[in-house]
Amino acid sequence: QNPLLTPPNCIITPHLGASTHEANANVGIAVTELVARALKGELVCAVNMPAISGSLAEMRPYVSLAEKLGAIYYQAESARIKKIEVIYSGELASQETALLTLSVLKGFLATITSDRISFVNVRQNVRDMGVQVIESQTTNLEKYTNLITVRFTSDEKILEVSGTVFGKDTEILVDFFGYHMDFELTPHIIAMQNNDVPGIIGRVGSVLGQQNINIATMHWSRKKDKMRAQSMLSIDSPIDDSTLNCLRGIDGVLRVSVLSF
Repeated sequence: QNPLLTPPNCIITPHLGASTHEANANVGIAVTELVARALKGELVCAVNMPAISGSLAEMRPYVSLAEKLGAIYYQAESARIKKIEVIYSGELASQETALLTLSVLKGFLATITSDRISFVNVRQNVRDMGVQVIESQTTNLEKYTNLITVRFTSDEKILEVSGTVFGKDTEILVDFFGYHMDFELTPHIIAMQNNDVPGIIGRVGSVLGQQNINIATMHWSRKKDKMRAQSMLSIDSPIDDSTLNCLRGIDGVLRVSVLSF
């Protein structure tokens, strides 16, 4: 008996096109070549997932970005979502984006469930939650080559996040719930909304410094008409609840969320 038939983590599927000895030999060669490509990190021939053109090396940054964008909402908001719209702009609009949409949904669900979420079951899981999923494309884009926008609709409001990829794999957040920015997504981020007044940055830095938490980068985006600002801080280590509560207690700080990826 072939040893590949017995391992519980190995699923064998038939190749219905190989009806002759020569065809079987060619299929065997093709399979080994595909396995070699998969071991190099490429996405190849998934049985129950959308097909994807090109190599994983080309798509990986956008898959990772899409998952992070999907994961933002329930780390910063609590209102129940009834619709998610994923909008692809620029060159991405002409590409096969089904896998990217699944990545958005995977990130969205990963923050609210401990169940195992995969590309295979994620759409059904979202559908079971009563969330409508819409995918759209537009080629109208001026500033960026590619852009992914995720629009979250609840009964209370509509919120958007947008991101792009710079270079080979630098994932940049360019819009956070209506605040424009140019901020690299990193594993540990503090998202803080505050009054647009002097002294906030200094007091935040003092609190983090006292807890030996290093700020790697910081971005400040403001809305002058509302006298509000959105601060994004990339930190080198996770933040504990005690420090988080200290930040929330600073005069002028309106809300603080932690984004972990």
